[in-house]
Amino acid sequence: MTGSGQASGNTYWKLSNLKRVDGKAMYGATLSMMEHAAERNPYFIKEGDRLTFSYPQKKSITLAEFITMTGEKAGPGAAAAGFNNTYLDSITGIEVSESKLVVHFEYFGTLDNDKRFVAEYKLITPEQYAKRVEADIQEEKVREGAKQRFLETYKQRAAWKQPSTTGALKEIVLQGSLGSITLLAPKGYDVRESGDFEVHRFGPFDAGTFSHNNVFKLYQEPSTNTEATCFVVPAEGRTFNLQEYINSKERYIVEQEGNGFYAIEPEYDEDTKEVSIENHIFFRYFVKGDRVIFVMAETDEEPKASELYRFMQQLRLK
Repeated sequence: MTGSGQASGNTYWKLSNLKRVDGKAMYGATLSMMEHAAERNPYFIKEGDRLTFSYPQKKSITLAEFITMTGEKAGPGAAAAGFNNTYLDSITGIEVSESKLVVHFEYFGTLDNDKRFVAEYKLITPEQYAKRVEADIQEEKVREGAKQRFLETYKQRAAWKQPSTTGALKEIVLQGSLGSITLLAPKGYDVRESGDFEVHRFGPFDAGTFSHNNVFKLYQEPSTNTEATCFVVPAEGRTFNLQEYINSKERYIVEQEGNGFYAIEPEYDEDTKEVSIENHIFFRYFVKGDRVIFVMAETDEEPKASELYRFMQQLRLK
């Protein structure tokens, strides 16, 4: 890491921009991860070779310990996919001038060849810093209180949850490099191979250790009105703890069972002070001999959420 032009004493910094070095626009998973990085590192205090973070987590570290912007771990099996670091990103340098601090880092989750990003911070006064921290803390209290009230009300609603009657199931065969696995699913669904997977979502399952032809889409015929992503990994040498996975995510569990859960991601509107559902999340997993089958589905539309709920409840191994 490098530094220049920094006066002695405390200096206060606020994030002003986060972008790709090549200037390209960000989309999809990369955009989501950079938004996460921005929320994780909105501002800090620099004193010599130490950084003090006041929000959202309180901590004080040395510049040498500031190694990641995202804080997202790559997973123990990610080296097979080219991730040779503990985290999905790596800070490569810090430049400091009289009014600007720039964090250079590489994000390995992007599919683009150029993986370089920069986070630019501008100098602010101690008073501005204190005011911003206090405002964010108070806003979080209001936001979390509203979300909790919304969640309590939502759990009492039954509109999304319709009876899942077993029957009228069909066989869906997953044929990949790890062999054939047969699922039983509601009629009206089919399967196709899919090379798409998102490292930041599949990271906990060591996504880098399996090939793309073990990723499938389970979709509703005749259209893709509702669909789920299914992927198969070797069971040998790995463990999966559902509760740890749930606890590590920013979501609210509505319903949990032995091998899966249904959750929502509430969204708080700062202007209206109202809460809505940004995303519905469904998850199940099965163990078949020396293989583990994970099934995930997401939607931001409540009608689709009802359909996905019924689908996931009936999904099983043959």
